[in-house]
Amino acid sequence: MQEEIKSLEVPDYVKERLLQKLKKEYSKMDEKLWIASNKQEERAAQDYEKFNRMREQNISLKNACFALAAALKQEYEL
Repeated sequence: MQEEIKSLEVPDYVKERLLQKLKKEYSKMDEKLWIASNKQEERAAQDYEKFNRMREQNISLKNACFALAAALKQEYEL
């Protein structure tokens, strides 16, 4: 785009204005990409935390089931 703007047959002040607008648009796009990237990282971190909590809950549930099974087994062996 910059090369095309520079090759236009218009006054230099018009070219400069167009180049400045292009620079602003690039800045806006960079900012939007940065924001999107941060949101994606936040979601990934939240998903990871959620997964870890679920894993810990599953381990606790499994341990409780084994303890209950062991207790029931002892009760029936008496």
